[in-house]
This record gives sequence, structure tokens and C-alpha cells, in this order.
Amino acid sequence: MAQFLELPRAAAYYDLVMRLMQVCREKLGQHVHEVRYENVVSDLEGEARALAAFLDLPFEPAMLRYRETALKRDINTPSLRQVVQPLYTRSIGRWRRYEAQLAPVLPVLNPWAIKLGYEV
Repeated sequence: MAQFLELPRAAAYYDLVMRLMQVCREKLGQHVHEVRYENVVSDLEGEARALAAFLDLPFEPAMLRYRETALKRDINTPSLRQVVQPLYTRSIGRWRRYEAQLAPVLPVLNPWAIKLGYEV
């Protein structure tokens, strides 16, 4: 968590982790299943089915009942309210509200956003 106390340090850390992932994929030939938030909120079942197929597991309808499962658990974290909310799209593009504050680190982050198919 110390890496996230300062924005420039957080961006540099993100860049290093993404570079490491890229090297691992190239050198180790690891199969990775990427999941985009936008796709999950627009088609949870489709994304769950794709993930199950990638993991060579059968799709179970219970995979879609995350709220029901979460409500049965004793969740003692500040994120409890978020965990039990229905899926929502309001976080998509939310970073733009902070674009001015992020400006100093966008040269580090934008290449990754572009590589991942996001508009910058």
C-alpha cells in the first residue's frame, strides 16, 4: 500500500506491474483471461460464461447471484455497501472527473490505457 501514498509513485508502480505482466506473458506463455469492467456490467452472464469456459469449469447460474451470496456472509469491511449493490455503470469514465489532478501522471498511464483499448 505504500506505493499508493503519492500519485507519481502509484503511477510508476502501475507501470512496473503492467510491464512485468507483459514480460511474463511473452516469456512464460501464460494464458490470461482479461475481464473488462464495462463488459461485466453490460453482460454479466456472458462474461461469467467466458470465464468458466477459460477455466474449463461448467457455468453455474449461481455465479450470477453474487449479491445473494454476499448478503449471506459476514462482511466486515468498508466496502460492504459496494459488495451488495447491483452492478452499475456509473464508474465508467469516472476518472475524467480527476483528469486535471491526474495530468502529471497521464504520460505514464495513457500508453497502458491505449494498449488496453481505452479512449484517452
